[in-house]
Amino acid sequence: MPATIENGKKSGKTDTYELAVSRMSDLPTIPNTLLRIWQIVDDPDSSASDLEKVIAMDQALSAKLIRLVNSPYYGARESVVSCGRAITLLGFATVKNLSVCVSVVSAFLPESEEKHELDLGELWKHSAATGVIAQDIAQRMDGIDSGAAFTAGVLHDIGKFVLHLCLRDEYSQVIKTARQKGIRIREAEKELIGATHSYFGNQLAVLWGFPEELQEAIFTHHDFDGADGPVSLPEIVGHADRIARHLRIGSAGDDFVIDTPVESLSRLGISGKSAEEYLSAMNDLVGNAQALLNLV
Repeated sequence: MPATIENGKKSGKTDTYELAVSRMSDLPTIPNTLLRIWQIVDDPDSSASDLEKVIAMDQALSAKLIRLVNSPYYGARESVVSCGRAITLLGFATVKNLSVCVSVVSAFLPESEEKHELDLGELWKHSAATGVIAQDIAQRMDGIDSGAAFTAGVLHDIGKFVLHLCLRDEYSQVIKTARQKGIRIREAEKELIGATHSYFGNQLAVLWGFPEELQEAIFTHHDFDGADGPVSLPEIVGHADRIARHLRIGSAGDDFVIDTPVESLSRLGISGKSAEEYLSAMNDLVGNAQALLNLV
């Protein structure tokens, strides 16, 4: 469900909203390497050699991909030193997902930046942890692609990076307001900007040509309370976000922490002692993904 101004914007802060929209044209465009990777992965006639040639042309991506495949999270039983071997061990889909992660970090997290209210490094850790947890949840569900869940989880808060770049000072005030009032960051966004990070994240997803299911997950991952029936991709991302907040991995920008994500765990069929065990297992799982969390 692509976002529109009508369902993404709240009246009252037109000037700030319009300023953010106007500055989106200055945001980084989708990296050429990532675009080529997606084209190759989606082409049934492509080979690992085709993918290796594209990745090898991007030294930063190559180095980070090899670093990730050698991390405990991916469990390589041998030391991997080449892109070709990394692709063989990880598979096309995983390489595609990791390429998204590296591309986002490269585009939105500068190597050095003066301190602001929004700590981009901590936000990335929260985003990466949400991706790891979303992937695990999806693996327990029928009909949900775990790779898509990972990517959606990683990108669920991309709109916060967008707003930080487009409205540096104004977004710092949003963060301050959320913390001072003890409210969720999206409530402060509506109050001071007129639209939430979910809306602006969706707009970036459209600009970068992400699949519609990914656009929808970014836009609606908060809108699942009271859901019934099969668990959807956006809902999985929402549950993963709550669990990551509960585990206090990184920071989503505000101080709103879920003491115990009872509703999320119940919806996933987890309760009682199993809930405690699951949260502990997720903490360990994310701990093994430190190379991913520390991409910045």
